[in-house]
Amino acid sequence: MTPTEGALLEIFSSVLGIAIDISDDLYELGVTSLEVNRVVARMRGHFQLDFDTVAMWEAETLQNLAAAIDAARAEGVPEYRRLV
Repeated sequence: MTPTEGALLEIFSSVLGIAIDISDDLYELGVTSLEVNRVVARMRGHFQLDFDTVAMWEAETLQNLAAAIDAARAEGVPEYRRLV
């Protein structure tokens, strides 16, 4: 598990109040819009990136989301953008 995956697991687990896996489908977790806003706020603070919530859903899993975050950080991009 990468540090980014671990951080995302911690963020999502604390907001949702459930144990999740990096391969879990974000849609199937049943996240509400209020929870999405809380997750995004924590992600912005932790990763110091601006997040597009639509792009977050396009990632489908925390594993894919972590990979995209790592790629954005490696490129020095100040925001996490759509994957496509």
